[in-house]
Amino acid sequence: MLTWPSPGYLAGALAFGAAYVLGPRKGILGLVATAAAAALMLAGGNRSGPLGFFLALLFLVFTWPPPVRARRLIAFGLITAALFLVYPKPPKAVPTFARLDQNVSTLNSRTYLWKAAWALLKKRPLGVGPDGFASALSQVAPEELIFIVRKFGFVPKEAREVKIITQSPMLGYTDDSGEMRFVRVREILAHNAFLDWALAYGLPVAVFLYAIWLAFLVWLYRRGEWSLFASHLAFFIYLQLWPPIFPNLFIVAMITALHLAALGGAREERSRLYPV
Repeated sequence: MLTWPSPGYLAGALAFGAAYVLGPRKGILGLVATAAAAALMLAGGNRSGPLGFFLALLFLVFTWPPPVRARRLIAFGLITAALFLVYPKPPKAVPTFARLDQNVSTLNSRTYLWKAAWALLKKRPLGVGPDGFASALSQVAPEELIFIVRKFGFVPKEAREVKIITQSPMLGYTDDSGEMRFVRVREILAHNAFLDWALAYGLPVAVFLYAIWLAFLVWLYRRGEWSLFASHLAFFIYLQLWPPIFPNLFIVAMITALHLAALGGAREERSRLYPV
């Protein structure tokens, strides 16, 4: 039986890999592999990965030869739909925001985090260190932290008198019976690569990383490296709604390095065969 890791984190690697495999020069096996990845993302219930992938797909469609464009797109859609119907679906409790207040949508939940992160960065522009979001927020903007933990279901909806006990942070709240209970808020992330990097390492580092990445995207586009460009585009869009985690970044870095190494090897071979 299929066991699910967090669908949100898995979707990031799938979005990058699927867009890379579905490049303009890939054959039927690439089409089937990409459809399998797309169906898996959809079955997992995550929205950010499929959003990045399907926006990259819109770009990739125009890099396919016109005679086969419609045929490949129809085949991709049919295979994806068929696999989506047969994939086992994750349990209801798996989605990241399953505990959210029913009045808060997934997009709204991001805006709560982004506002709190930006409010913190305005006071701590050099960052608060990795995994320091909740702790720093408890000191700088405690009312924002209490609002987030209520909305995100860290404490029951019926909880009264929620207050910060320690800077870890440990929260205390009074339940319906009037008894004081405690809960530790472990990891809160901004769910946006720029904000998460800025919180962890400072705004200058986040600006530098984004500038390098955008410049790399422009370079790929101008060289016509459509597979790698589309995969980075899909991953870039995904990371505007999800935090950057090491396994996903490692996969992206390895595929990118192998692709660039292959480009270098091909260029060296051409220069050897056809010296200037």
